Amino acid sequence: MLAQSQHKHNIIMDKTTKRNIIGSIVCFFLSLLLGGMGIAIMMYREVYQSNKYGFPIEKDDIIRYSVVGAVGSICHDALLIIGVNHLWFS
Repeated sequence: MLAQSQHKHNIIMDKTTKRNIIGSIVCFFLSLLLGGMGIAIMMYREVYQSNKYGFPIEKDDIIRYSVVGAVGSICHDALLIIGVNHLWFS
């Protein structure tokens, strides 16, 4: 059972490349700056690469960008609420 668990962990770590990490960071900051538009931009990027270069659309990238973008978008909204409250109540 332990060997099977370690095997799944290795598969996840093997798929984590520098390109995936950089893409996740870019998606987070886009979502932090633009809210939900950051997710849309990253999805458009995936479709564009698929059409232009013939790369397959990877489900892992879609899921990763959706999760990271949702976190960034939530942070964007929280910062927006804090900023508006600070302006109104100061």
